[in-house]
Amino acid sequence: MQGRLLIKHAVGGRTFVDTAKTPAAFAVNELPGGAGWTFEAKLEDGPAVRNVLSWRRELNVFVFEEDRQPVVKHWYYVDPESVSYDEASSTLRLRAVSKLAYVPDEYTW
Repeated sequence: MQGRLLIKHAVGGRTFVDTAKTPAAFAVNELPGGAGWTFEAKLEDGPAVRNVLSWRRELNVFVFEEDRQPVVKHWYYVDPESVSYDEASSTLRLRAVSKLAYVPDEYTW
């Protein structure tokens, strides 16, 4: 799946990562047996990465499938213990344990 990755602070709503504004390569892989999904995003170490690590227990992670019409939004629930950053490869990693997929246009009032 490719599209837009958005990582926000669930409580305060601050955006930490938004590949629509700051392009970055990322990959989402489904784990076998329904065990969840892994994420890898290539990000330079900086405030965005430090915020994700600091607020790992309060993250909202979204992926927008922008190549589909209508756009499908996936809202992932992250295992906070899985959030890590590898400085050598500039890779942010996390694992999601569940998700909700929906079409945002169907929830517009």
